[in-house]
Amino acid sequence: IPPSLVKATPEAGTINFKTNRITLQFDEYVEIKDPSKILISPYQNKTPQITYNLRTVTIRIRDTLRPNTTYSINFGDNLADVNEGNPYKNYSYVFSTGSHIDSLSVKGRVVLAESGAVDSTLQVYLYNVIDDSTILKYRPQYIGQVNGDGEYEIKYLPAGIYKAYVLKDGDG
Repeated sequence: IPPSLVKATPEAGTINFKTNRITLQFDEYVEIKDPSKILISPYQNKTPQITYNLRTVTIRIRDTLRPNTTYSINFGDNLADVNEGNPYKNYSYVFSTGSHIDSLSVKGRVVLAESGAVDSTLQVYLYNVIDDSTILKYRPQYIGQVNGDGEYEIKYLPAGIYKAYVLKDGDG
């Protein structure tokens, strides 16, 4: 049985978010398998510090949060109980610095053009800057992970026009 979230401080779905620390408490001891696979959108220039100890996961936001923006911290399958390693699948902590949570999403399926095979190490990057050299000049606004079936979904997007790129992030 995977761990269950007992309490989040501030609560998930908080609007007018004003703190830089989030605490998640679980019903059993938890660990984070690979912190580098936790996706935070919109992209942060300074990566948040994510630590765990016993039943608690603490997230310290080290970057300035944008006003009127919905943020999501997607743990994927990286949060699990210590004893059996059962993952708390697809958990996302969402909050907004504005008065509402953005609710749009984009989803799709990615296959390799040469073979039709699926590569679950690929990531989908969404940019709201549309330029011929966007991926060279800017960091992505939103990031989604391709799963074992080649599918991805990026949630909590504001209205806008985006360009999507699929890349393998080999070195961060």
